[in-house]
Amino acid sequence: MALPGLLTVVGGRLEAGEFFDEGAARELAEETGILIAPGRLEFCQLVHLHAADGERVTGVVFLAREWEGEPYNREPDTHSELVWVDPASPPDDCPPFTREILRFFAAGHRYANVIAPELAVGGEPR
Repeated sequence: MALPGLLTVVGGRLEAGEFFDEGAARELAEETGILIAPGRLEFCQLVHLHAADGERVTGVVFLAREWEGEPYNREPDTHSELVWVDPASPPDDCPPFTREILRFFAAGHRYANVIAPELAVGGEPR
């Protein structure tokens, strides 16, 4: 899903027959041009996303420390630029899901429930 004007993380949906690490490696190649063997990705986090429309999605977050190639924006029609950000201090132009994923990642949490702000109890995602 494209979110024009907002900062998001590299990602997408699995293709038929893919494992999580294979999908992550494919998405990295498609969106940034870098190549990494799926087995070299480090598992970081399992995220259960609950969107405002009621959709529930399981997201798997991986860390890539080394790769082949120079990262660049391979999807200029979808993304305006490729940027590096401090996950502990994401910029204001992040959608709520991206902000929460980065916040939990920076805190070292391996599992997180991320709920759309409209659905959060007391206005706070869990």
